[in-house]
Amino acid sequence: MLHNTNRKPSNQPKYNEVTALEILRHIDIAAVLKNPILFVILIHLVSLYTVRSSSATSTNIIEEPQSPSWLNTYSLKAGLGYNDNITFSSVERDNSPFIIGGVDAMFYRIPKDDYSFYAFILGEGKYYTDAESVEMEKFIISQAELEKEFSDKYRLGTRIGHIYQDRIFDASITEDIYSTLQVQGHDFSVSPFIEYDFTSRLTGGFKLQLERQLFDEPLDDYWEYRPAFSLEFSRSKHSGLEFTYKPGYRTYDTRFS
Repeated sequence: MLHNTNRKPSNQPKYNEVTALEILRHIDIAAVLKNPILFVILIHLVSLYTVRSSSATSTNIIEEPQSPSWLNTYSLKAGLGYNDNITFSSVERDNSPFIIGGVDAMFYRIPKDDYSFYAFILGEGKYYTDAESVEMEKFIISQAELEKEFSDKYRLGTRIGHIYQDRIFDASITEDIYSTLQVQGHDFSVSPFIEYDFTSRLTGGFKLQLERQLFDEPLDDYWEYRPAFSLEFSRSKHSGLEFTYKPGYRTYDTRFS
């Protein structure tokens, strides 16, 4: 979740630098680590996005910095590469050069009137020029979060997300299929949450994530429910300690495991 670290702004607000690490520091790290694509994208965001606001100054006149309402970033990328094992196979490796292209955008509303909001979308396509098993891989990830601060103590909000993927997938991770295959699928999620500040440095939270995963055959669709309880201790602006308990429950449409 995104936090307004200046709940009681001064008369001269300063927004000199907002980094993706600060904006996205409460993204679901467990889910990111579970999905290699999400992990790569998170690293990409942290390294790519540093948004700096500008202030006008001159020799004789110093103007008061104006805090923007929105911080927006956009990026396009293109490149060439080579993959020596497209299908993750230990027997028959398929290799090929590839052409890659992508686009991403982030929209962040500076907390105002007790509301904060952010949204981002990332898309990438990879075209293999000489592969026998697959011609193209692609994915699109989008997410948005709205948070309302009701007092100096607690906040409510919700996060929604969608992932589309058409890529080589190691089915043995979650399925009874011990092979890799190209799959298409959609992942929809919604996560309402609440946070409460016990002290200025100790914050407790609860989040309930509901996820619906839709796959093309032969993979099975499923529902997943993940309640999460967290306790965070902040030593300073740049360091802290967080404890999270997050059980997961998954129910498949056509099987019982």
